[in-house]
Amino acid sequence: MSGFILAGMTGITVIVSCFLLGFSFDTLDPNTLGFLYDGAVMRLETEHLFNAERDDPKAGRIFTGLGRSFDIYRFPRYAQRVIFRSGSEDGGIILAKTRDGLSVQLSASFQYHFHRTAPAMASLAINFGTAEQARALYVMFARREIRDAVSQFEMKDLWERRANVSTAAFNAVAAKLMTKHAVVSGLQLLELSIPSEVQGAVENTTVEEQGIEETRQQQLKAMVEIRTEQLKARQDAEVTVINAQASAQKTIIDARAAALSLNVTVGGQERALKGSRDALAVSNPDLLEYLQMRAILSTKATSKLSVPQPPATG
Repeated sequence: MSGFILAGMTGITVIVSCFLLGFSFDTLDPNTLGFLYDGAVMRLETEHLFNAERDDPKAGRIFTGLGRSFDIYRFPRYAQRVIFRSGSEDGGIILAKTRDGLSVQLSASFQYHFHRTAPAMASLAINFGTAEQARALYVMFARREIRDAVSQFEMKDLWERRANVSTAAFNAVAAKLMTKHAVVSGLQLLELSIPSEVQGAVENTTVEEQGIEETRQQQLKAMVEIRTEQLKARQDAEVTVINAQASAQKTIIDARAAALSLNVTVGGQERALKGSRDALAVSNPDLLEYLQMRAILSTKATSKLSVPQPPATG
């Protein structure tokens, strides 16, 4: 009899143990961060953040121990998207006012992910609760920051400086969510809507400003052309002066060369005459008379002298 009782108790123990063992495991998706929660003592175990590192060996089906599970403390590991648009679960379009007091409706979206460190996620879990509760706060903060960023710009800036508006909104949202344990990786302004009469006025103003800018560019072009002509005229004048100076210099050089040649010729003749005078042992006047007589004797007659006959007398 006692043997049957012992066997029955052993069987019950095995069944209960198997039952309890089944409650000692929990699963965690590889793309999910998580903290264990001990329900027996109502304690969140923040010492270890599961899946904080890629390919965490503790991911998957995990033996947690009796009464311990990930419960509601699961957070997406990768980027999440929030979108502000009509019909979106994150809320409708954003209503804002520009710096010049005009109303604007806009659609926007941004992407964020949680800090993947145990201290940051522990602070988020303790202060904000679950991932869904944190997301709701992020939506509220981002809507306010985007609205305030748009208010720093005038209406026309939403078209002409849209990239600047997007950058200002991104910086504001990123700075705010950084203090709430999230990293913003991107923000986009999707659609803008303003009253039709305001849009028409903005378009007309833009066209007028484009016309003014075109006129300014034409004036600048004309000034550049005038300046170019002035520089060309100055260069031509400088070239003319250089050519004149070169011509004058050439004339001077030629005159000096001719004078030098004449000096050489005269000097040679002077030396020749002096040599003849010394050879003949005559004075200068006698030498000149001698030269004249040679010139007369060496000259050949090339014409006859015609003497008119006196008229006949009858």
